[in-house]
Amino acid sequence: MPLAQRPAPLAILVLCLIAFLGSVGTGLVVPVLPFVLAETAGNAAAGARALGWLMAVYGACAFLAAPALGRLSDVVGRRPVLLVSTAGSAAGDLILACARTIRAACLGRAVDGVTAGNMGAVNAYVTDAVPEEDRAKAFGRIGALFGIGLITGPAIGAALAALWGARAPLLGAAALAGATTVIGWMALPETAAGRTRRLQLRAGDLNPLVGLRASLVNPPVRRLLWAAVLATAAAVTVQLLVLLVAKDCLGWSAVRVSAMVVAVGVTDIVVQGLLVGPLHDLTGDRGVATLGLGLIALSAAVLGATAVWPVPALAVAGTLAIAAGEGLFSASFAACLSRAAEHGGAGALLGAQQGLQEVTAVVTPVLGTQLYARTGGAVPLGMSAVLAVGALVLLAPRAGARSTRA
Repeated sequence: MPLAQRPAPLAILVLCLIAFLGSVGTGLVVPVLPFVLAETAGNAAAGARALGWLMAVYGACAFLAAPALGRLSDVVGRRPVLLVSTAGSAAGDLILACARTIRAACLGRAVDGVTAGNMGAVNAYVTDAVPEEDRAKAFGRIGALFGIGLITGPAIGAALAALWGARAPLLGAAALAGATTVIGWMALPETAAGRTRRLQLRAGDLNPLVGLRASLVNPPVRRLLWAAVLATAAAVTVQLLVLLVAKDCLGWSAVRVSAMVVAVGVTDIVVQGLLVGPLHDLTGDRGVATLGLGLIALSAAVLGATAVWPVPALAVAGTLAIAAGEGLFSASFAACLSRAAEHGGAGALLGAQQGLQEVTAVVTPVLGTQLYARTGGAVPLGMSAVLAVGALVLLAPRAGARSTRA
């Protein structure tokens, strides 16, 4: 897009606000889900099983919808998809807040999942609106705001739950998503309309497998997408198992574990908000992503060792490493992938990435926790380190490939 057609900096600020409010809403919903589901299902065990189903329903719906929404944003523009996504979150949270059966709760999460194209559209918007050399910094700022929201949301949710019960944060999240929709409708301009009117939406574009197959045809893009899958599998497993290692191997209390979660959020904010830009200037997008993957692999190895030799210092080091590594990788990898997109196809490609990551984030926690229950923490964490190294191999540029250093 020519520079003259780029939206004003105010539009980027509005986009950052939308991303921040969306993460606050996520932080409001996730911590109270076990309590709401235990109340809905009638007991804690049934509620725990229901939580697994809700995670699966949301992830499956997001996997099916995200590639289509990404392609749709290429055709009709980023703004409509963002508005539909935030409105869908509002509707899904409202249904969940009012649900009195597990089926109704699953319906709420399904509505939220089907419209979960917000981050793909946000990333595509940044691709349209920000020059290549500045994208990693923009993704880093959005990632930092997302981290702030994930810290802010649970604090607000705890206050709402203390005052009005466990369902109050869900109503708060619905209201917040509704307000985000209004803000986007009033203040967010379109970035892709002039270009995307030349594109057409075919029936096959609504099939997530067709969209994924089209994205996987290009070998360099295919390597990047599979690197994202392996990195997501490793990071999600480590982020989940570190909580179990802290509880089971170190004997930490809920208060100490909660403090660790806050430390993870703060580290993520500092890394994405302050370090991504300078590191990008030194090494480029691929270099920052490589550093992030290295830290993820190191974290998995250190925490795997902690499961065998329960030393608190190892747990702290591994926890800070996964927070820093995931933050560096997510911001810089989005810039790498956006550069690989063909003209007019950023939404489809970033939507495909989101869909793959959504389904990976559903499958790997189930497999990781089952393996943890059978073997302890060393085996699944060691496998996570191997996955991160595999992502490193896929991310490494091949001889003759064009550098992505900006």
